[in-house]
Amino acid sequence: MASIGAIIVCDDIRKEINGKDILIGVYGGDILVSGTPFVLVLGIWFEYFSSKPGKQSIIATASFSGRTISKVKAEIDTSGEPATGIGMPGLLINGEDEGDLVVEIVANDDAQTFSKTKRIRLAQSSTTDSSGVLPPS
Repeated sequence: MASIGAIIVCDDIRKEINGKDILIGVYGGDILVSGTPFVLVLGIWFEYFSSKPGKQSIIATASFSGRTISKVKAEIDTSGEPATGIGMPGLLINGEDEGDLVVEIVANDDAQTFSKTKRIRLAQSSTTDSSGVLPPS
């Protein structure tokens, strides 16, 4: 049975020369914005553990307030390693109001679905930067 070790929402995902992923601006709690409407560009990274070696098919869908913003189908080869990190950078969210960012991942080797919800809400403080996102405290 396949499994997901982590689903992480961040500002950006980059790749090192040695193949490792760099996650920039990881959100540990809610994503805070200074006002509405707002525009965010986010990345989603997840760790996939295959239940069997070989080629696997997965489908990852990201939605905000019930509207699909990205759907990716990936074929991955898990012959060498049972775990792999998969990144979805550059997800554009045009929000009119607060809402939920929902990530759903379907592992086709056993039709199992994994999901994570991250709340995007208005900040109670006026100490935001020009992007509208609160700086880390």
